[in-house]
Amino acid sequence: MIKTEKNMPYFSIIVPIYNVAKYLEKCIESILMQDYSNYELILIDDGSTDESGNICDSYSNRKGIRVVHQKNAGLAAARNTGIKKAKGKWCVFVDSDDYIGDIHFLSNLYERSIDKDVIIYGCSQFMDGTDKIVRRKYTKLEKINSLSNSYEQLDYLNSINNVSISAWTHAIRKKFIIDDDLLFNEEMKISEDIDWFFRIMLANPKMAALDGLPYLYRVRQNSLSREKKELQWKYRYKAIKLSEEYINNSNCDIKLKKELLRYLAYQYLILLKNAADDPTKNDSSKYHKINDLRYLLDYGKSNKTKLSKIIIKIFGVKTCAKIIAFIKR
Repeated sequence: MIKTEKNMPYFSIIVPIYNVAKYLEKCIESILMQDYSNYELILIDDGSTDESGNICDSYSNRKGIRVVHQKNAGLAAARNTGIKKAKGKWCVFVDSDDYIGDIHFLSNLYERSIDKDVIIYGCSQFMDGTDKIVRRKYTKLEKINSLSNSYEQLDYLNSINNVSISAWTHAIRKKFIIDDDLLFNEEMKISEDIDWFFRIMLANPKMAALDGLPYLYRVRQNSLSREKKELQWKYRYKAIKLSEEYINNSNCDIKLKKELLRYLAYQYLILLKNAADDPTKNDSSKYHKINDLRYLLDYGKSNKTKLSKIIIKIFGVKTCAKIIAFIKR
């Protein structure tokens, strides 16, 4: 039986919020419907200019709900505010335009949390406006509960292409965050989850998984502006470079390093697509930087990474990026 301090929540659910008035109530209500009650809900209004802040305040008088209004500082900073204010043993991240689709979610997390540092789980992606499920991601995770270390777990997840870097697919013990300095990098305005994920894995967590798809992720069409499309490749590139540095400077087991670089190869493929989607014309400097990271594909074992290596060898990085972007459209 897990013991908790009197009057202290077991989970701190952290919801960063910025201009999502259209979706916010559904997100909050999905959390309030949970059949497990020992949690606090921390709503971080990150300088919203719509009605989001007022919606947060309308819930502020409810027991177990805390509202924080702050000047806009970005997603990473909002999550860090939530972590620092959290009173619970565990931190759970929910993005404010998404929601929880399983009322037993927290109960299941509680049962899995004994002697663990991180719990991972899957999601269903649904199309905004229709609620139609378009993709199920990170399934068949529960096998990692029978594996003994981070290398074996990551090897299995890599083998089924089921590694998620997203904060909202991870519950994490607060003590683990603080002891291993795992706050989010506030310099990262996009792709803030990437280097966070690799720092988590290098801290050698005791990890467990939930089966099923409790998290509902909203796919918002045409939500990226021209500016954000440019920033996407720049921040993903920066995140990959940081992660590469963490991995190569780590004293962790060489087998774990290879598995982490193997997953970084997958992030490199996404980087190629981001680069091709960038509407600016800074081709030469952009693809020169990206080309310097092409060695990561040597660690990939998927058919996509193998094929990308061949295309880059024959036609170059820019052509490979355009092909990947065309296929993904």
